[in-house]
Amino acid sequence: MVDLIEGSGIHFASKLSDKYVSNLEELFFFHPAQSRYKRRLLEINQRYGLPEIIKEGYFVSIKALNSNTQCLFMVNEDTVLGALVYIRESRDTINVIHFVTRKLTIQCSGSKLMGLSDYFLKIFLRNMRSIKGVKWLNILYRKKCILPV
Repeated sequence: MVDLIEGSGIHFASKLSDKYVSNLEELFFFHPAQSRYKRRLLEINQRYGLPEIIKEGYFVSIKALNSNTQCLFMVNEDTVLGALVYIRESRDTINVIHFVTRKLTIQCSGSKLMGLSDYFLKIFLRNMRSIKGVKWLNILYRKKCILPV
């Protein structure tokens, strides 16, 4: 079953309108799969700081409090579909420290179906390729999940 179609109102942003706050809180802090990653989340939070929704005027973003992190959101008209918090750990490595999506499928070009998390990572990897010097994407939720950029 297809939940979304690529290009149909999905967009990516580093900040969201504050109208999405409750939707973002529900997805990011109360995701049903969170318990699977409890140990890794504790390690990540000790290293980088607890994630917090930051309000800046009429916009919100997510930051890890002890680090210079950035975020990327995937949204459609009325729903936050995914959130990714990352940091440039070194000249050649981006660490994804928090990553969450809704459990949906998306139909991509050529009728290919993908999970929403795979689609989001594909778009994120494409964007990271444009950053000079970045060679690796390290997803900290999973041990030894380092992808070439």
